[in-house]
Amino acid sequence: MTAENEPTAGVWPPPPNGLPDQEDWKSKPFRPVTRIGQVAIVFLVIGAIAYFLELFCDVVVIYASSLHSAAALQTKASDSIAVLSTIESVCLLVAGIPFLIWLYRACANLTALGVPNPRFSPGWAVGSYFVPFLGIYCPFLSMREVWNGSMTAGNHQSTLVVGLWWWLWIAANALGCIIGVDSVIHAHNADQDQYVSFVYNALFLASSLLAVRVVATVSQSQVRKHAEMSARS
Repeated sequence: MTAENEPTAGVWPPPPNGLPDQEDWKSKPFRPVTRIGQVAIVFLVIGAIAYFLELFCDVVVIYASSLHSAAALQTKASDSIAVLSTIESVCLLVAGIPFLIWLYRACANLTALGVPNPRFSPGWAVGSYFVPFLGIYCPFLSMREVWNGSMTAGNHQSTLVVGLWWWLWIAANALGCIIGVDSVIHAHNADQDQYVSFVYNALFLASSLLAVRVVATVSQSQVRKHAEMSARS
């Protein structure tokens, strides 16, 4: 056996002239995740727009609170925030369904993309989001594995975007929990609350946009990688 044709199991990414466990990956089904990813992206984008508009309303409320004659403007902005918050919650819940379906399928594709023995099964990749404590870190690990396994050897992108997406999401939810607990225990300072709301919405906006990037990149990369592997086999 020549060095060019030696098996490359356990080596990732595979060398340019070889494919890992060639017969094994060819026997695994591959299902493109582009379409379900697009559905998730639509709702993520709608949610991101709502977060952006709420950020604008936060600025209006902060500005209006400094003007004695702007009570009407402040009231309208506050009413808009209430409506936008409802839209955000609905989009977040609705986007979660296609997003988790997308993640399940993307993770299931890893063996068909030549990744030997993925650390996370599709079921565990999805289920880890709902496990207390483990849900803080395991979803990041599973998404990082999906991201790395979806990249071609010649176009391997940094996992920094995955880390930023996840930890901004965690920070936003942690701040939301703090806001909720604080609202029960302490009296509120309206001005201070608005600044906190601004940071909260900014975190969710950034996280939503990065989630769009993750879903789009993985979806496109998996199709490209599978096509390249099929062409070389």
